[in-house]
Amino acid sequence: MQIRMNPTTQYHLSLRARHFRYLFFVEHTWSLDEIRKLIHTNLKLWGGRYNAIIPVYDNVISKEYIEVIKHYDPDFIGHTANVNPELIKNLNIFNPEKYFKLDEPSENMLQGVNAGYLMGNHINREIPTIINDNQKGLENFYSLNFCANKDTYTPKLPLEGITTIDTSPCFSICEYIVKRKPKLRSVLPMININTIVLRDESLSCNQFELIISKGSGSAEDFFYFWNRQLFIGNNPVLNQIIITEEELEILIKDKSFGELLYPLAKDQNTVIATSFTLNEREVQKIIEEKLKPLNKYIRFDYKGHKTFPFKILDANGLYERNYGENIFKQAFLSDKGLLHFPGLSFSNSIQGQNNWVVDIEVEKIGEYSKQAEKFSKHTEHQYYFNLKGRINRQNNISVYIDNTQQSLEISIPSFNQRIRQIISSPKINSKKIDTQYKDLGIGDSGARLSSFIRLFEGNLNEMGDFLEDKFWFDIIYDLSSNRRTEGNNISFNEIKSRCIAEMEKDSVQLDPATYKNEKNLEEGLRRTMNEWCEKKIFFMGYVVKCPSCSSKFWYSISEVSHDIKCKGCQESTLLPAETPFSYKLNDLVKNNICRMEASGKIQPDGNSTVVRALLSLNRKSRSSFNFSPQVDLYPSPQPGIKPLTDLDIVCEVDGKLYIGEAKYSSEAFIDESRKSLLNLIEVAKSVVPDHVIIVCTKNENSRIENELKFLAHHLKDLPITLECLITHEPSYEFASYRYFYR
Repeated sequence: MQIRMNPTTQYHLSLRARHFRYLFFVEHTWSLDEIRKLIHTNLKLWGGRYNAIIPVYDNVISKEYIEVIKHYDPDFIGHTANVNPELIKNLNIFNPEKYFKLDEPSENMLQGVNAGYLMGNHINREIPTIINDNQKGLENFYSLNFCANKDTYTPKLPLEGITTIDTSPCFSICEYIVKRKPKLRSVLPMININTIVLRDESLSCNQFELIISKGSGSAEDFFYFWNRQLFIGNNPVLNQIIITEEELEILIKDKSFGELLYPLAKDQNTVIATSFTLNEREVQKIIEEKLKPLNKYIRFDYKGHKTFPFKILDANGLYERNYGENIFKQAFLSDKGLLHFPGLSFSNSIQGQNNWVVDIEVEKIGEYSKQAEKFSKHTEHQYYFNLKGRINRQNNISVYIDNTQQSLEISIPSFNQRIRQIISSPKINSKKIDTQYKDLGIGDSGARLSSFIRLFEGNLNEMGDFLEDKFWFDIIYDLSSNRRTEGNNISFNEIKSRCIAEMEKDSVQLDPATYKNEKNLEEGLRRTMNEWCEKKIFFMGYVVKCPSCSSKFWYSISEVSHDIKCKGCQESTLLPAETPFSYKLNDLVKNNICRMEASGKIQPDGNSTVVRALLSLNRKSRSSFNFSPQVDLYPSPQPGIKPLTDLDIVCEVDGKLYIGEAKYSSEAFIDESRKSLLNLIEVAKSVVPDHVIIVCTKNENSRIENELKFLAHHLKDLPITLECLITHEPSYEFASYRYFYR
């Protein structure tokens, strides 16, 4: 189905390790203890500080939070039991490997690398992990802000040195941190990240905040505390502390708490106090009576937030290329090879259950071209990469590995292989769906088009130069539709004369004093015809008139010798001296441009519309375009079975899947009670492509717009973008190199 691959094709793969990305949706009534537990679990994981926890109110996600999460690309999505997963799926934003319930203990074990490994070379920098008995009532405070807990989770890390702290010379963890200045666990999940960081319109990402929650704590403040980090750049320091009123009453008795806040008040020695459950008057009272006495060198200011999430300026708070793990490149000389996975830069001795992700970008390198290979989200990557994973938001492949996996034998799938799987068993919302279309094949129209495109070695840009230049296309169309006895051929002098006449109509004048002179025009046209003949679009030969029967016939160069046998009367004659070349159009080209109806009338062929649609979609792509000629869809791979339907357009534009129907005239869409459109609708319902497109060249009575409304009515409940395209008419390109040789 795909255009023949150049034997010199190579593949370059770019691999980058990163942390797992999670996204959590929790009912707003979920207990505060469970929210704290989820936060603490994420603080144990590399990158976990950027796993957003989204509150859901009666199965409604606020518009403000939708604006946030649409920037993210989670590998897994967790939700509480009262949150309907269909609510998340219907957003049509994500393509996770799995949805899971947070309420089920067996599912609450998050994958990832223990953040302790990010200690790197800090071999002598202890991390507060265990809370002393004399810290009663502050367990949650230390676990959420410093990732310290009564229960040690610390693995045996060779570079860490110790797994507990000796606080015997200290009264509190605060005093310990102030005196020993250890590396804090709560900042480790922010190091070497590869994710999106947002910028709010106020650009307030550098302010350190003390979030005060009323009484024993409120979920609203904790959602703000956790998700506020999404608007703070990748600076691995403590940016926020959350504290309840009850915890504050205990901590103000510890003089070290004020000393702890001082180095955190990095912006003009200022700490911003804020709250969603206490009003301004209540917070100001806390500032005056409890915070200011802690440290006279710190300025405490109040800042209220009317709403959160903030209004987003853009998603440029972090340039991923400057952070995270390095990119490793590997070259394959064919579509198969042994892929070597990069290790993590911060640890060479990871042990136990530690998993991470490797994003893989594929680039196809031809003899004179290169193109990124992007994959539809419906691709089942495990047919080619035998590891769990998914197609990520950039339409590249993400695979999940652990410290035991160093290499993997892979096969890079062709578009032919991928589209066969996508049509017969697409992966939709993390599940494989079996459709009624069990096999694909190329019909007569597809075979003609495939061979036509092969004349250009699959290069659509060159094909566009040929078909979208009005001068050359008019010649092709005239030769395809004429009924002359000598066939569809033209002499060089006819081409030159016709070109000069058309140039005069287009106000292009030949001037001997400039490069636009007749000699340069003749040389430019001759070189262009040589190129077309080399591609076998035209064949060189002679038109000879038989002296016996007066018939004219075209003869290829291979048929001509000293004597020529007439194709009519079969009499032999000599080739006349100085007979000029005559160029015959390849019948393959002709059959893709025009067709003869049963009545004998010659009409434009639908393949010309398909080609122009492909050219238009190719121009729309930024880095990747793959396509197939028309395909027939079969209910079974058994031979002799009739196809259920066909698809005129099947392609991927930067990994987005397009299917569609093309007609030369828009009136043809209503033939047989819209049979072609009804079949397209059935395929779209099964496969759920990103785009469904209908195309015509001649839009009679604005018919195509009406047919688009027909599609919209039948596909209104599906996340599909509907498009109609009227292919543009060719235009004169007399300024191009194909005319005036310089």
